[in-house]
Amino acid sequence: MVAPVVSYRPVTGVVLTGGLSRRFGSPKALAEVEGVAMAVRVATALAAGGCPKVVAVGSVPGLSQIWRPESAAWLGLILEDRWPGEGPLAGVLSAMDGCPGDLVTAACDLAWVDAASVGTILGSVPARESLSSQPQAVYAVTKGQMVPVIWWSEQARPILEAAFDQGERSLRGALRLLNAVAVEISADAARAVTTPEDLEMPHGPLSSP
Repeated sequence: MVAPVVSYRPVTGVVLTGGLSRRFGSPKALAEVEGVAMAVRVATALAAGGCPKVVAVGSVPGLSQIWRPESAAWLGLILEDRWPGEGPLAGVLSAMDGCPGDLVTAACDLAWVDAASVGTILGSVPARESLSSQPQAVYAVTKGQMVPVIWWSEQARPILEAAFDQGERSLRGALRLLNAVAVEISADAARAVTTPEDLEMPHGPLSSP
C-alpha cells in the first residue's frame, strides 16, 4: 500500500458516477469486479492513495445500496449532481460545492486504478503554495492520453465555473484553461470499462486503505 500523501490543504477523494452508460447497458458504478462494485473499487484506491475521505457524486439508482459510509471510516456521503446529464465537469463542480479544499476526482469506470497512481498524482502537488508556479490541477496520463484521475486545487474553481457557464463540459477542455501538470501512470491502472466484456480483463489486487 502506498503511504498517504499529506497535502498542504485538505484533499477529498471524489468518485464521479454520472454518465448514461449507453454502451455498457446499465450503471457502471454498480457493476462488480471480483464481487466489488466499481464505484467502491475506485473509492478504495483513492483512500489508499492518500485521500482521508472519499465521496461519490451522482444520482445513480441503487448507488446507496453499495455506497455505505458505515462500512469504512473514510467513506463519505453521496453528493447530488447539480447538473445531471451535463458531463463530468458538472460532477467536479458539484463536488466542489459540497467539499471544502482540494479534490482528487476519478471516474467510476476506472476499475483497476490503484493506490500507486493516486499517490503519484498527490506526490506531484507542491508541499507549499507558490503564487508564481503552483499548479491548479495535476492529472494522470498514459501513453500521452489523459486519464480521468485528477487533483484540482480549490483555486481552480472560479475558472471552472466560468468555463462551465460558457458551455464547457469536458475535463480535457477544463484542463486546457488551467496551469495543469501531467503525470504518467501505468497503462493497467488507466484501463476503463466500456462494455460488459471489459470486466473480464486481467487485473491486479484491490487496493487496501
